[in-house]
Amino acid sequence: MRNLKKVIALVAVFAMLISTVAFAESFSDVAKTDNYAEAIETLSALNIITGDDENNDGKMEFRPADTITRAEVTAIISRIQGMNSAAQSNTEFTDVPSSHWASGYINQAAGQGIVNGYGDGNFGPEDAVKYEEIIKMLMETLGYNPFVNDNGGYPTGYITAAQRYGVLEGVVGGGVGTEAPRGMVAQMVYNAIDTPLMDKYTYGKDAQYVVYDNIDTYGYQTLLTRDLKMIKITGKVVANSYTDLTNGSTSVDTSMDKTIAVRVDNTNSNYQYGLSDYLATSNTDYRALSIYQGEVDADSYLGYAVSLYAKEESNNDEYTLVSITQNGSRNSSVEFT
Repeated sequence: MRNLKKVIALVAVFAMLISTVAFAESFSDVAKTDNYAEAIETLSALNIITGDDENNDGKMEFRPADTITRAEVTAIISRIQGMNSAAQSNTEFTDVPSSHWASGYINQAAGQGIVNGYGDGNFGPEDAVKYEEIIKMLMETLGYNPFVNDNGGYPTGYITAAQRYGVLEGVVGGGVGTEAPRGMVAQMVYNAIDTPLMDKYTYGKDAQYVVYDNIDTYGYQTLLTRDLKMIKITGKVVANSYTDLTNGSTSVDTSMDKTIAVRVDNTNSNYQYGLSDYLATSNTDYRALSIYQGEVDADSYLGYAVSLYAKEESNNDEYTLVSITQNGSRNSSVEFT
């Protein structure tokens, strides 16, 4: 009977541990199995997109199937370049007064050549963004104008660039002339921030443009690394502050509270850009990166394949977690009692 009580106690403890593995969803209308869910959750955590409590019931909604306006997209374009605010200002467009909430964003994007109006002096800030328009804005932000000019211009060249360089990866549906729903825009933006930038490599009469997609040649730069000062890692959480999947005792640096270790998936050095000083052999079976959780509770992701974003802290030369999501295509789970 004593042994049976021990077994029951262990089962009870195990059941309690299982019940704690819950993954927060930022928006009540976005389930983790939905199209674009990972993109929406990640961009929300990075403060690039927002939802609202339209029903005043305390539940944030994203409305992924709704349209998104041209003004809203200009705000997103600024945020993915590390500019989270823009003071209201005069614009060149007659329908965007300085009092408009997005006048600063629109003025900023227009000055960069990322957006333009309809040719009659109007911008149409409340008009729904079309499929080809959001693609154009993103590829301009990424610097792909030279490629676009060589491949048909607007809209063909922009769409070709987006397809070739991964900005349309995972995007379902859409076509020239159709309105782009919020969920689709989120997926494109999610892809774009991790897309290598195109920029001038040499100047002068014979200026050369290159894609910064290889750390061993021209270098590796994305909006994440250049403007948002973050890194993206895909891998498996192999240790947290309490335990290690391999040896049962934690192998992470616990000098600060709540630390996880991630076995980095990618052997391609491009994906380890900036990590060489932090990748250390903590176990003979894997190389893991220790990351402080900060305000993100990631202990329950132990054993899961994840995508995460971390920001380097200038004051201590360490990385702090900003966002973590399950890699849905690589995880499977079973529920039992």
